[in-house]
Amino acid sequence: MEFMLGGASSMCAVLFTNPLDVLKTRQQLEGELIAKQNLKVRSYKGIRQSFLTVVRTDGLRGLQQGLPAALLFQFSMNSVRLGTYQTAENLGWTKSIKHPSLTPLLSLLWGGCAGLVSATASCPFYVVKTQLQAVTSGSYTARFQHRHSGTVSAFVNIYQQSGIRGLFRG
Repeated sequence: MEFMLGGASSMCAVLFTNPLDVLKTRQQLEGELIAKQNLKVRSYKGIRQSFLTVVRTDGLRGLQQGLPAALLFQFSMNSVRLGTYQTAENLGWTKSIKHPSLTPLLSLLWGGCAGLVSATASCPFYVVKTQLQAVTSGSYTARFQHRHSGTVSAFVNIYQQSGIRGLFRG
């Protein structure tokens, strides 16, 4: 049950954090923009200017670019991580009765395993989310624009172009 609650709560949080993630993604890609167009003025300089640029070029909806993929990413990452750790805990794998001093180490080990499993399970959603967040309709574009019409088309396009490896790129 904890894994469902963790996944659901992270989905609620992403409604508020996704606009910041869009701004971060655009700022990270601005280096390509500057190289491509030999610009001297940065379009995504700081949070305020980035916010204004996104709203001016893509409207308020641009701040929630890639939201469905972000919701899927957060749900898969957090529910798998919490579910994996909770299962290990329920099976008694995080505690040592014979050697109680090993309990913190076992908890750390299973926490790391849960993180590894969740990162692997959620990676395709992260790739899609990032590609969708990078798309802009204005002239402030990175060197290469992925032209996905939505989350499902992004999955299909990436798979058709690069196979399963494309969903785990990065």
